[in-house]
Amino acid sequence: MKKYSRLCVVLLVVVMLGALPLLASCKKEEAKPARTAKIKTPDIIKEGTLKVGVNLGFAPYATKVDGEYVGYDVEVADYLAEQLGLYPEFVAVDPDQIEEKLNDGTVDVVLSAPMDTSGVAVSGPYSEGGVAYYTNSSTEESMAEVSASYPVGVQKNSVGYWKLLDAIGAENITTYKTDSELIRDLQAGAIKYGVLDSVVGSYAQAGGSMIKLVDYVEGKSALGIASASGKKTLSGKIDEIMKSGTTTSLFESLNRKWLTAAQQSSADTK
Repeated sequence: MKKYSRLCVVLLVVVMLGALPLLASCKKEEAKPARTAKIKTPDIIKEGTLKVGVNLGFAPYATKVDGEYVGYDVEVADYLAEQLGLYPEFVAVDPDQIEEKLNDGTVDVVLSAPMDTSGVAVSGPYSEGGVAYYTNSSTEESMAEVSASYPVGVQKNSVGYWKLLDAIGAENITTYKTDSELIRDLQAGAIKYGVLDSVVGSYAQAGGSMIKLVDYVEGKSALGIASASGKKTLSGKIDEIMKSGTTTSLFESLNRKWLTAAQQSSADTK
């Protein structure tokens, strides 16, 4: 009888332990703050959700750490969704897919979209970036030596990629899936020159990467929040949010947290 009782206790404990993740999940769902949607389908794809496209090769704007989306754009998306009474759902979108993914119903918005992106509406700007040439910080390489050191590395389908394609041709370019892989090869000397957004480069330098900026490709460009050109209600509400004083204060705070601090840190190490 005692053995039977012990077995029952053990089985009960196993059942309870197995139920803990489910209970925790339920508790987490219950703890979600209530939000009243200010925009609904068909102006958004999924009721109660803002589907947000981000470029995962564009740290510190967006990347994944332990399976979680983190970065400047992730915080912007959280805020934007909250203002719209929605919950954000992230989708990886390459820079050359912005128009396609917005207009085919994959995402509602794409962050860090150049203000001159064609075929879509872009609200903002809220940040700026500049495509620049980088090299290993221990070398004395200069712009005069770039053509003698082809190929130049760049993230595939990034803004920098298309600029390089026009400037030097595909035969003189080596493409990378992510900026971090390009930075790794620059540090290792596997490639002499690479093209990165200056914010990405500054962030990498602040983190200890041994790279240095040589010169800008075409100066800086403004970045905004893109939405499908036919979604006038959505883009109108985003425009209203972007113009508020609260939003301005948020961007100032995020710039200090994700961008200015990194750029200052890299300047201090020169």
